[in-house]
Amino acid sequence: MTKWAKEAGALVFQNAEELSDDNLVTFCNLSLFWHSQGSWRISYLHKGNACQLLHINGTGPKNGSSLEGELRRRRFWTCYLFHCFSCEKLFRFEAIADIENLPLPWPEEDFAVGTSRSVVATIANGVCSGSIFSELIRGLHLWSSVVSVVRSEGDLNSRLQEIFRVENNISSWWSKVPVAFKLDASTLSNIPRKDLPKIILTNLAYHQSLCALHSSIVPLFCWSKGDRTYSSARQLSAQVAFDHAVAISSLITAILTTGCPLSSMPIFVAYAAYSGCAIQIPFLWCSEPSVRERAQSNIGANVKMMQGMASYWKLASLLQLYVRCLYDVHKRNPPVISGEPKYIDISTLVDFDVDASLAKSSILQFAGMLRSDENGYVKAGDETSDPTVSIDGPNSPDPQTSDHPANTCNPNTILPQTATQPESGPNEWRALDIFNSLIDADMAGLFPIDDNFDLSFLDADQTSWDLNLDLEIP
Repeated sequence: MTKWAKEAGALVFQNAEELSDDNLVTFCNLSLFWHSQGSWRISYLHKGNACQLLHINGTGPKNGSSLEGELRRRRFWTCYLFHCFSCEKLFRFEAIADIENLPLPWPEEDFAVGTSRSVVATIANGVCSGSIFSELIRGLHLWSSVVSVVRSEGDLNSRLQEIFRVENNISSWWSKVPVAFKLDASTLSNIPRKDLPKIILTNLAYHQSLCALHSSIVPLFCWSKGDRTYSSARQLSAQVAFDHAVAISSLITAILTTGCPLSSMPIFVAYAAYSGCAIQIPFLWCSEPSVRERAQSNIGANVKMMQGMASYWKLASLLQLYVRCLYDVHKRNPPVISGEPKYIDISTLVDFDVDASLAKSSILQFAGMLRSDENGYVKAGDETSDPTVSIDGPNSPDPQTSDHPANTCNPNTILPQTATQPESGPNEWRALDIFNSLIDADMAGLFPIDDNFDLSFLDADQTSWDLNLDLEIP
């Protein structure tokens, strides 16, 4: 597959001056492929080329109702979703089209027959056309708003106002999403397998948006420096974030139970699983048995999801490693927790001694940890192995787990490993249309599957948890 991708990249660059929309399709697929391989810079190079070509060619007639017009708009929305995932500012797309008023994708039934008589749906008008892609775009458009808020360095009063504004927009959107697209553990098994990844991603966009939005002002959850101002608001936000993290784990558990192939899961699923772990890990030391046991079960499901997806997405492997790092810091200084966030002493939530910017960005932003110190993207293999390193504070990781060489004599040392690439096969990358390739990428076989991940530690008493666990990059 790597050989194929390199050859395809060389060919598309040779034909770049033809400015063909087919090149846009190739750039998007190459970006997705190289992201799965962990070649972040190459991935973003191809994404940037796709966006630049779109900027040159445009989106077609403003009110075009033909199938050709629909295809061009779908290619635009594909690039737009790539951009939403990468947590970058959207000014480039605002120069290409009026995003709020550009027609959203047709329902799939209309697309299949090549014409649509449905009412035109846009982000702004809120019309429900019955298209799952339309709801997904609306959800990830709001996710971009969330990222903008969590990155804000303004005073807390202004940030709280923004949090409530964005939360209101998210709730308004979700209230209009068709019931058929809303999942819970009891309904997930009824969804056709081909539609499941798209619908799951839409649901996770909702839950993770609220999770990240409210976690951003809770130091214990987002790994920011302790702050007691607006303590009541922080405690309310902590409960909202906790509830949505639990909801995400419930969906992940149901996904694992259905036996849905994890090769079809979007990488955002692994990110949501990781972020949910960051919020729920402190509750492994909760004195209330029901809360503690639920945290154990949920973290176990989240880790299994990341482990399964690590066979297809390099980022999931990195997130596995980070979960262990987060746990290790809490283990050294176990939090005193007696119940859910709304019942515990506020000091537990706000008096956090770690100020780890990389951990914060990894929890609150999809792929936020892939930015380099030089304001670019890290090279493959140069990713930080421990996101919890902080400038000051007693919770700074031990030397052997930060910038020093790994201690290979210690059986508990986490050793990142290089994946052995198997031989490419015809079924490793399905031939999909450009819009579906973003959502349903089936990359079976890109990485070897490692079934040696031990989850027995989740059955232990967390008050005396002395695990012998490696979260290894396969």
